[in-house]
Amino acid sequence: MFCNVTVMGRVGHKPDRRENGDWGGVTSVRLAVTKLTRGEKVTTWVRVSAFGKLGEYLARTDKGLRVLVSGELYAREYTGKDGTPKQSVEVIAKQVQLVDWPEPDNSRSDRPDDDVPF
Repeated sequence: MFCNVTVMGRVGHKPDRRENGDWGGVTSVRLAVTKLTRGEKVTTWVRVSAFGKLGEYLARTDKGLRVLVSGELYAREYTGKDGTPKQSVEVIAKQVQLVDWPEPDNSRSDRPDDDVPF
């Protein structure tokens, strides 16, 4: 059974890229998805993994950028360090779109002022 989801959120940390010769590597990030509920902000953290070329694309993002991810919801169970059973849910990305673009290294204040009215 597959469950397709689309999530838009902000990248919560620098992407973690691990190379794997067979798959071409995997990139993992956590997205902060914030919604307004009864006047207060509620943030949910969503794990996202992307493989191959899509993972390379996701690895170029940076903390704070908004990203739109579509993919399959994947749940797994594991045993925690304390021996208790745990569950984890993540999205295996099939599509990734940057909503915010990173700022170039040279900011507007470094550029000379122009008299162009636009």
